[in-house]
Amino acid sequence: MSNEPGAFFDESNIKKAVQTFYSHILHDVKNRLNAEQEINRKTGHLFNCLDFTTPNENTMSRIIAYLLDPRGNHGQGETFLRLFAQQVLGRNDLELSGATVRCEAPTVNLAGNEQRRIDILIEGKRFVCGIENKPNAVHQPKQCQDYLLDIERRCACADKAPFLVLLAPLWKIQAEHTALDKEKFCIWYFNDTDEPEKAPDHARSSFFSWLQECQKNCQADKVRHFIGDFENWVFYNVLQY
Repeated sequence: MSNEPGAFFDESNIKKAVQTFYSHILHDVKNRLNAEQEINRKTGHLFNCLDFTTPNENTMSRIIAYLLDPRGNHGQGETFLRLFAQQVLGRNDLELSGATVRCEAPTVNLAGNEQRRIDILIEGKRFVCGIENKPNAVHQPKQCQDYLLDIERRCACADKAPFLVLLAPLWKIQAEHTALDKEKFCIWYFNDTDEPEKAPDHARSSFFSWLQECQKNCQADKVRHFIGDFENWVFYNVLQY
């Protein structure tokens, strides 16, 4: 190479330097991909049966309802529902035995054209809890207010405790949500903030921390692995959908 000033910046030298740089990068990437393929061949850690499902809030709601159902064939009884009541509702005193869980429950106590469907509805002996799942969909005006009103009316004649939970990223929370009674309305947020101290009082726990506690308390390996797959599927698919 010439020692003349500016020789390094000769077009041919620059081209050779760039080619060498990218050659090293491509070589490193190829080695990493080969290592990843070998690890996956032996462990299957990239496999997730949920990748065969449609990544949307309806599928997500069905799986959440399945886990919360004490009668579900996951075999864990009230375990996941109890963790939900403790972490999200902040209640340790709810009677969970005999609770029923269903999806797309129509409202029954709203007037005429105000009829809506609650994503998940849990009905216990002494409480009724609705879950509105909004990982990325747009909030409809007064939607949570209507759902809470419907649940309150369901509870009034049976002396039950009403709850409504909004599952959504914290950045989607609006003033109309934080204006609701925090004894009845809870925000179930995703781990989407580095400043949890700025979360509204209504937000008691994150969705992913509940899933992690469910894994810890699950006694069946097969179900525990499914919950882990579900956590990854929500993070990489539903929240990015």
